[in-house]
Amino acid sequence: DLEIEILTNLKKKKLNYIIEIYEELEFWGHKCMTMEILSTNLYDLIKESGFNGLNMEVIWKIAI
Repeated sequence: DLEIEILTNLKKKKLNYIIEIYEELEFWGHKCMTMEILSTNLYDLIKESGFNGLNMEVIWKIAI
């Protein structure tokens, strides 16, 4: 809830360097947020690898 509140308040300030949250919803008891797409999603990345997983170099690039 805190993350949603922060992103919603930042959206009101129209800061162009903050990810934009479109909406929030609850799905099977889990809080979810929909956001703008900034790059390839994780599913497409794994799909490109033939569903063989990702090597550690790629994981580190995503994580950092």
